[in-house]
Amino acid sequence: DHTSHFLFIVYLSVVEAEELRPTMEATVEAAAVTPPSAPPTLRVVTMRVESASLLVDNADQWVDIGRGLVLHVSFFSSATAAGMKKAARKLLRLPLLSRGRWGDGTHDPESMLALCTAPRGCDAGVDVLVVPQANLTGRPASSSHAVRYDRQLDKEAARSMYAAFCTELDRAAAEALLPPPQKTAAEAEAEQIAKEARRSRDPGRTFVEDEAWAGKFSAYDGRGVPTHDSAGVPLTKSASKKMEKIYKSAVARFEKARTKMQQEGAATAAAGAKADE
Repeated sequence: DHTSHFLFIVYLSVVEAEELRPTMEATVEAAAVTPPSAPPTLRVVTMRVESASLLVDNADQWVDIGRGLVLHVSFFSSATAAGMKKAARKLLRLPLLSRGRWGDGTHDPESMLALCTAPRGCDAGVDVLVVPQANLTGRPASSSHAVRYDRQLDKEAARSMYAAFCTELDRAAAEALLPPPQKTAAEAEAEQIAKEARRSRDPGRTFVEDEAWAGKFSAYDGRGVPTHDSAGVPLTKSASKKMEKIYKSAVARFEKARTKMQQEGAATAAAGAKADE
């Protein structure tokens, strides 16, 4: 049960001041978890630790973790639940940990998921401590010696995003580490029939019949490859390349399925001819 290898220590109160005591020299790196040109949703600072303790009430309430990661997170005003889901899955797959001491050259960095799915890779567990750190969204003001927080999510909304982020980490880890559910014989047969149907379908119908593309395009070329989006705007160069790649894959599957059917038909005819002799 790989889920036992993940410990998420989370708390929903916004800590105004906290004391973090990492017990190893940790490398800190910051990254805005957002694609280029899109508004940022959150910023995360990661810290690799052998163990860490966090004072959550400025008095005597501590939470502790063993070997793993401390994630300091801050949310921008453009943060969304979908962004939390994407960020959680990204962080679980980034090479942020190592089996040996960081930087000793004995092991390449690995992701949390890779460590937990490798044989004996996660015997001691990988712990994750998520700490809200609102000031990470700040930026220097251009006209004064001050820090601006104009892109920061408000306090109550940040509480909700923090909870959503922790939930998505938990859910993503469970989905990735738990074995897939076993299909019944009927489900497996239905899946195979659907797969064969897709392979034998005219490639030109790919973008029309697949539910994944329903309503996304308004014009197609003579082969059935989309040329305009649903609003009638011509596709970008990169989007057109993606459509071409998908179409060529559909053609390859179609040709393979047709060859297989021809071979099976020839084999059946030969067997029938032999039986008539």
